[in-house]
Amino acid sequence: MARVRKRIESRKDGSKNTYWTIDFIDNFGKRKIKGGFKTKVEAERELSKVMQEINNGIYVEIKKSLTFGELAENFIKYHAEIHCKPSTLCSYNTYLKNHVLPYFGNMKVLDIRFQILYRLKERFFSIAPELSSSCFDNHCQLHRLQTKLIFLFVHIL
Repeated sequence: MARVRKRIESRKDGSKNTYWTIDFIDNFGKRKIKGGFKTKVEAERELSKVMQEINNGIYVEIKKSLTFGELAENFIKYHAEIHCKPSTLCSYNTYLKNHVLPYFGNMKVLDIRFQILYRLKERFFSIAPELSSSCFDNHCQLHRLQTKLIFLFVHIL
């Protein structure tokens, strides 16, 4: 059940502030409320967009304080355990535990930038210099694909 609601707030000086909110249930059955829309039309347009994303199964709520560790945990729980073979799941868990989480675990996802990935590349080559750059670049392409999968399949709580 989705709906648009009008909200009116009274200020201390006696004036009133009017804004619109949307209220809907997401893919996982959680009630979500988004607000701050100036007009009813704007709110209805956003609600229509969100409902279409929910119906197509691509709606994802982005939590700005989400750490990479939480994201990786959700990826394993909601995607890898369901869609991957046990050997692939084992590889993901090992790689995350030994290489990625020690470096990115407590970092906020929104703070991870391209330069930070290159620092990881330098650290990786200092540990295993026999690996070629092309091997790492191929792995980065795989990582980009996995990142897309994370945002498609993980519901950020």
